[in-house]
Amino acid sequence: MNVYGRLPFMALALATAILLPIVLTAVLYILHASPESIVVEVLESSSSLKFTVTCGSRVSISFNNSVTGSPVTLVFEVCSEGFKGVGIVTDSAALEYYSSGVIDVNSSIKSFKSKTIEFCTTGRVKVSIGDVEVDFSNTCLSIIVKPYRDSSILAKALGVRHLLESR
Repeated sequence: MNVYGRLPFMALALATAILLPIVLTAVLYILHASPESIVVEVLESSSSLKFTVTCGSRVSISFNNSVTGSPVTLVFEVCSEGFKGVGIVTDSAALEYYSSGVIDVNSSIKSFKSKTIEFCTTGRVKVSIGDVEVDFSNTCLSIIVKPYRDSSILAKALGVRHLLESR
């Protein structure tokens, strides 16, 4: 068989060699991308930090109670519908301060549901989102849940810049 008889086979082999890595990369990216990815944005006056997490990830806010001096951690889970309170971790002095002996603080926080957590501090606060911890001092923060918008998984897998921006 001469070279011209092999031309269709050579073209197919060349196309396969070029397209196969692209297709495999796209498939692996799609398998890795979670349909429940969420963006958690932390806003502080003029700055913004964005984190991509999956549904069920933990977000915690840790600080010292200004009256008792006790360490306090508020724990939330995040999903596309927003934050859901999980619990409060602290000592009995802070629990007594927050509850006045009447309110079950852990039950109260478990009923919390919102797309935004807002608070101000005159001290130091640590915000943990998944495995990332960020420290803030003397500031007001808004922590917001946003949907993860990237409808072009294939374009991202191929390294093509996506034109639609996150809203």
